[in-house]
Amino acid sequence: MRAIIIITTLGALAAAIAAPRAFASDEQILGDWMTPGDAARIRIADCPAQPSRLCGTIVWLKEPNQKDGRPRRDLANPQPGLRTRPILGMAMLVDLEMAGPGRWTGGAIYDPATGRTYRSTASAGADGTLRVEGCRLMICQGQRWTRGH
Repeated sequence: MRAIIIITTLGALAAAIAAPRAFASDEQILGDWMTPGDAARIRIADCPAQPSRLCGTIVWLKEPNQKDGRPRRDLANPQPGLRTRPILGMAMLVDLEMAGPGRWTGGAIYDPATGRTYRSTASAGADGTLRVEGCRLMICQGQRWTRGH
C-alpha cells in the first residue's frame, strides 16, 4: 500500500512539473499581434536564420502609404542605404529567446519612427496580451500588444 502511495505521489509530482513546461513554450507568442491603436500587425515566428529564436515582421499597417501615396519607407534609418526600404515586410523584432515560462529576452526591437534599435524583452500576460519592452541603457519603455484580428 505504501509503495502505491509513493508511486502515485511521484506521478502527480512529475505531471505538475511537466505541465508548466508544456504550457510555457514559444507557441504562446507565435502568430499575429496588434500594436497599440491597431497601428500595425506584427507576425512573430521562428527567425529565418536562427529557428531557435523568434522574430517579428510587420505584416500590416493601418496607414501603409505616405501622404504622396507611395508605400511608407524607413526614412528615419541612420543608414542612408536603408531609408528606401519599405516598412511593410520589415523585421522589427529579432532574436528573442525563451528565458523562462512566459518570458523571452536577448532580442532587439527596431522603431521605424525614430530609426533606433533597442534591447528587447517580451512577456506573456495572464490576460492573453504580450508585453514588449525596448531598453536603452537603463531606461525601458513598453507596449502591450493584443492578438491580431
